[in-house]
Amino acid sequence: MPLVSLADLAYAGRDAYARFQDDEDVDTLSQAIGFLRIVNNHIQLPFVLADLGFYLHYRYGLAGNSSDLDEAIIFESESLARIDPDHSDRARILNNLGQFYSSRFESTSIPSDL
Repeated sequence: MPLVSLADLAYAGRDAYARFQDDEDVDTLSQAIGFLRIVNNHIQLPFVLADLGFYLHYRYGLAGNSSDLDEAIIFESESLARIDPDHSDRARILNNLGQFYSSRFESTSIPSDL
């Protein structure tokens, strides 16, 4: 059995998400999420976590499962904590996190999500 690097798993997750954008099959999106959950300690981890948060938020929008939204916020927050403060992707991660909190506020009306 060939060895699979963490980067390969991350790319597989992104590839599955790209397929999902074409076929809109929630199972394909779930596969992307599964690949990214495997990745645990890699130099690209902040970006993998951000992707995982984004995909979970997308699935929340499709299926309405609040645990997906809660996990999206957790993973995006962890991504933000791990990324270099000067990295160019920090703004994107902050924007996504703001959208995730806004989605949760729309669902729960909890003021702390504003």
